[in-house]
Amino acid sequence: MKPVVAIVSQTPLIGFDALKRAANAVQIQVSRDLAPHWGVDATIKVYETESQVPAGEWKTLIKPVLDVDVYGYHTVDAKGVPITYLRYQPNWTVTLSHEIVEMLVNPYGNKIMSGHEFFGEPRDNDPTNDVEYLVEIADPSQTTNDGYEIEGVRVSDFFLPAFYDLTYTEGKQYSFTGAIKRPLSLSSGGYISFKRLGEWYQAYNTSNGIVIKRLATGETLTTAQQARFQRAVLIAFGVVSLGLLIWKIVKFRRQNNG
Repeated sequence: MKPVVAIVSQTPLIGFDALKRAANAVQIQVSRDLAPHWGVDATIKVYETESQVPAGEWKTLIKPVLDVDVYGYHTVDAKGVPITYLRYQPNWTVTLSHEIVEMLVNPYGNKIMSGHEFFGEPRDNDPTNDVEYLVEIADPSQTTNDGYEIEGVRVSDFFLPAFYDLTYTEGKQYSFTGAIKRPLSLSSGGYISFKRLGEWYQAYNTSNGIVIKRLATGETLTTAQQARFQRAVLIAFGVVSLGLLIWKIVKFRRQNNG
């Protein structure tokens, strides 16, 4: 059975008609664009208040402010039901789309891809080089410029399963809009989360090149440390429970668009 995603605006800056237009665009994106590639679909609904949302529906709440300094994030509620929070800002429809497609593909925050270190060419089979990538399909091409229009509403780009290919194939589609040009690469302003030897990191594509941060502390790695992470590619499937890690992840997310 398809999940129902229930969208509620808790800010007066978004009228109900605007909310319905955004929800319609996300419904088209999910059913027309996301489902053929990722095998997931959903029914998107809008409600005027949170109290109207039936039990079991996956809430998406748009708030004036959030408890963490990000545009949006998805997690699970006290009953284990997936839920998304986002704060209002001018590009809120991109954030809305971003978080909903990610929630549908990885609803419990525990889906990973496992393999070798980030970027470059495979080096060797040393198991100490292995990393685990959190499957968040809109992060690597997250900016508004990477998105696209559906009936006048801007929505987020998202990467396709080919993003995890071992090798580059000319002409292959790696993200829906084509903003991602090669496997395991980041568009300008994008990022990716991964774990190595029990520690979680995020790699960001900034105006100064790739910057890697250690999630637990927020520290930026030295040039020498970052060079180690930029020598190899990955891939194979794997799953790990992230538990409260999602809260660490959203704390350090630096989204340009949501």
